[in-house]
Amino acid sequence: MLKPLAEPSKVVPIDCYFLVLPGFLPLDLAGPQQVMLSANNHRQLYRIHYISLCPDVAMKGGLMLQQLMPLPVKMPQGSRLIIAGLSQTDQFLASAQGEQVVSWLKQQRAVDDLTLVTICSGALIAAKSGFLVNKRCTTHQDLIARLELIEPSAQVISDRLYVQDGKTWSSAGISSGIDMMLAMLQQDSDAQFTESIARDMVVYMRRTEGDSRLSPWMEGRNHIQRRIHLVQDAITKNPHENLSLETLAEQCHMSSRHLSRKFKEATGQSVQQYIVAIRLALAEKLLSQTQCPIEQVVEECGFNSVRNFRRAWVQKNTLSPSKYRKQYQL
Repeated sequence: MLKPLAEPSKVVPIDCYFLVLPGFLPLDLAGPQQVMLSANNHRQLYRIHYISLCPDVAMKGGLMLQQLMPLPVKMPQGSRLIIAGLSQTDQFLASAQGEQVVSWLKQQRAVDDLTLVTICSGALIAAKSGFLVNKRCTTHQDLIARLELIEPSAQVISDRLYVQDGKTWSSAGISSGIDMMLAMLQQDSDAQFTESIARDMVVYMRRTEGDSRLSPWMEGRNHIQRRIHLVQDAITKNPHENLSLETLAEQCHMSSRHLSRKFKEATGQSVQQYIVAIRLALAEKLLSQTQCPIEQVVEECGFNSVRNFRRAWVQKNTLSPSKYRKQYQL
């Protein structure tokens, strides 16, 4: 495990604007907001703003938000615009207020370096405004067909918690907005800091596959296959055990062949690749945080010999285990 990156001496906060619309879903706003607030308790990474057509807006359930800022004529360069999901989005889009919001959003497409973030049905509003043309995106499973109808050129992915396509982020809705915002936080800071914020929030971290900067404990979690999550949990909790494909398949009530195929589809890697990645991550942790001899590290990480450990180690690390320990010892 690498040492946490030192906090920069001067951090320029990112301006994040929540577009607050009538009937918005409380957790769609509060979930991502809490990630930012928790991060700001340690590093002032974000300036949070709330904008709307009206100064007072009622969320679904009737609770009012007041003293909201008006829509800026032009969003600041490099800012983020976050659109929470609504109740009865179709009716809103057909209303005069909906037309006004869509018109304003279309103007914001010209803003340089603007990041657009949608939660749940917020993707429908973004699509109506032209933000999702030829974009990879997602939304709540019940809204997939409607999103495809509004923007036929979009590549709508139905089995992901969230999707990033350049400066455009979208999530499936409700709690997945938290997962998405944690992934954004990781890009804004570092994996170790993000993991600490997730622990503070008592959130189970799930991350986008294919990002080498993420720790193996975060990789391959951006899916909604419950039984595959169970297998990943079994591996991360007991990496030292004999984790054969057959044993794991029994635990999730799947055949070995079916588990192998579904695991690869969900995580982008084989079961054995995932096991090795978790074991190597644990080895890095033990080398950097303890004085355990290499033989003990090998045993606690589940490698059946020092030779097999070293063979796996060199596939990931250019430093030898002893040099890694010397460089990264906490």
